[in-house]
Amino acid sequence: MKNYRTSDVAKIIGVHPNTVLAYEKWGYISTVPRSENGYRIYSEKHIEQIKMTRLALMSEAVKAYMLFEVRDILKTIAKGDLKKALSLSQSFLAQIQKVKAKEYEIIIEIKKILKEYIAEKRSISLKRSEAAEVLGVSIDIIINWERNGMLDIPRNNKNNYRIYSEDELVLLKIVKILRDENYITQCVGNMIKKIKDNNFEFLNKDDELLSPIEEKEKDIKKLISHLSTLINKS
Repeated sequence: MKNYRTSDVAKIIGVHPNTVLAYEKWGYISTVPRSENGYRIYSEKHIEQIKMTRLALMSEAVKAYMLFEVRDILKTIAKGDLKKALSLSQSFLAQIQKVKAKEYEIIIEIKKILKEYIAEKRSISLKRSEAAEVLGVSIDIIINWERNGMLDIPRNNKNNYRIYSEDELVLLKIVKILRDENYITQCVGNMIKKIKDNNFEFLNKDDELLSPIEEKEKDIKKLISHLSTLINKS
């Protein structure tokens, strides 16, 4: 059986050696034995586990719990229990598909808000407290959204206070919808950016999603297929 050094594995996978070491630290691959001089000795099994780790982590997590689901799957693979890992992956796929179906419903709600905004665009200028009252949230929640980069609010040139126009208010409404559905901060920020960057073009597309949930679905399907092949070979 051929053995590999950390640098060999990193080259085969196409990652930095520190990434390989991190996967071992996080429990995503089986314990790596060492040679007499202390160097790690990787096997084909470890390379296979790292490939599956890369596949499971390839696309962005949409909701926080998905990070824990993926970790459980990878740690189960590292323990050698492929059948349990397959079962966990299949359950995770079912959850992903529910989130995907729900997102289509959310998109309908977002499109309704945007269409009303386009049709009835008003000239307003609100303070943060007033914007919070319109949204039905606390000022602290809006501050948190801004600090986490979900959207950028312009400031008044005279007093440097933030100005919430109808443009910012409609985006805040969308942020609230997404946060209420427990989308993670990074995902919400990317979804808001997507809405702004494409100038609302997705309003004319019936099958357009804002999150990378479809990519995650494809990746987990590939992982399930790979696990099934390994189980059938064993």
